[in-house]
Amino acid sequence: MKKRNNRGFTLIEMLLVLAIICIMLPLIYQLYSFGQETFTYNSRLIAQQYTVTNVMSHIRGDIRKAAVVSVENTDDEHSSGYPKIITLKLGYIDTDPGSPAEPDIYKIKYWRFYCEKEGDEGVLQYSGEKAPSDTVTDGDYNTVVTGLDIMNCKFERLTESSPECDYLTVQIKPLETNTGKAKARNVREPIKTEISVLYKDEL
Repeated sequence: MKKRNNRGFTLIEMLLVLAIICIMLPLIYQLYSFGQETFTYNSRLIAQQYTVTNVMSHIRGDIRKAAVVSVENTDDEHSSGYPKIITLKLGYIDTDPGSPAEPDIYKIKYWRFYCEKEGDEGVLQYSGEKAPSDTVTDGDYNTVVTGLDIMNCKFERLTESSPECDYLTVQIKPLETNTGKAKARNVREPIKTEISVLYKDEL
């Protein structure tokens, strides 16, 4: 008659298996956590870059089509006053062949950087098309980009050279996307998106 081996596992064998599991589980969790954080970070970064690039292409197109361009600031660039509002004002003329020889501005578009108070995230807003006689209020603006560092966002006119070489420069710096333990992986240098176009006569 064949005897069965009912000896089972010894206490030492069970403790050894438990010890191996206790060593491996934190490593597996760390790998999983790292992979998840990396995926989330890359997804956020790609989404930010896509949004900013898409908006910049719209601003560039608006500037190219505009007949006149001006920039309005609520306060001095180095002032710490809030709210901070920097507005790009674009004027358009009628390009219809039947329009007068010296057509008037018939529509205006507004882009602006806005931050309510210190510590808040900055936003980039767009007003849509307005008539020159319209009074534009805060309620007319729609937010298109959020999470901006307002201190590094500006519509800037460079005037160091001759007027023919003036440029309009738009700079946007998205805030850090990583938080918590992954914060150390954030890019340390400012991330900026710029466009430069020939500056036009002010409104």
